[in-house]
Amino acid sequence: MASSAKPSSVANSGASVGGKSIAANLLDVAIGRFQWPQGALLYFLPPERELLPDRAIRLSFQAYLKFSGLAYEDVCALNADYMSPSGQSPFLVLQFGTRPIIFSNFFQLVSFIEAQKLGLGQDLDKKEKSEHEAYISLIKMSLLSAMEYDAWISKASRQETLSSYSHGLPWPLKHLVPYSQYYKYRWNHWGLYKRDEASVLSEFNDACNALSVHLGGSRSFYQSGPTALDALMCGCVEAILNSSSQKLKSILSSYDNLVDFCHSSVLSQRKGLQFISSPSTANLSSNQ
Repeated sequence: MASSAKPSSVANSGASVGGKSIAANLLDVAIGRFQWPQGALLYFLPPERELLPDRAIRLSFQAYLKFSGLAYEDVCALNADYMSPSGQSPFLVLQFGTRPIIFSNFFQLVSFIEAQKLGLGQDLDKKEKSEHEAYISLIKMSLLSAMEYDAWISKASRQETLSSYSHGLPWPLKHLVPYSQYYKYRWNHWGLYKRDEASVLSEFNDACNALSVHLGGSRSFYQSGPTALDALMCGCVEAILNSSSQKLKSILSSYDNLVDFCHSSVLSQRKGLQFISSPSTANLSSNQ
């Protein structure tokens, strides 16, 4: 079950972890001798507040860490987005004594882990790595953008999004915060906001088709085993199939191999991956 722990504050610069000073640990990162710290924490929102794109990224975080064999603990918090320095949820905290390294971006985490030679892409050749990056970019631009559009711009689900943002907030914040977030999103994603739904869905379908062709009948995108692409695709597929987004779900469900891939025994048993459901806010402590 997910913990209710909170991130530690930045404090004593003389602290150490694993018998080494923080400076020594950060030097190890710089020169490529990084070791995954104990007590890594993945913070995320409960289902009542977790939007579709946030859920996809959270599941991608979980899949990538599991596939990589990197230990962490799930922490479900009602105010996870306000706890994050970037205002984004989910976010991962790697603790070095009292000095945390925080990742609120899945793609930054992947780049960091791969640079430390701890990730999943070490067995890919140069051509495969280039192709791998291209498909990840395709998912970012098409699948994740479609989920963002569905959550924030589509008239069919906009009210559900506003309701999610208001959940658990006292009056008058429950009326002010959702609309503040909506207009903030609209301002920051004006290009997506100006697009019509048909073009977004068409691009989503084209991306699913390209990924389906690339996967073929295999149980992972590359013969060497799961990569960040597999983790990201797993997160997106799982989130969409268990969402209320009927249009995205209908398109994705037409690609049987993508659906089967997400729940394949090769992926789920190889690293013991289990997608968890966020605890209900009713089970969270009132002081979160």
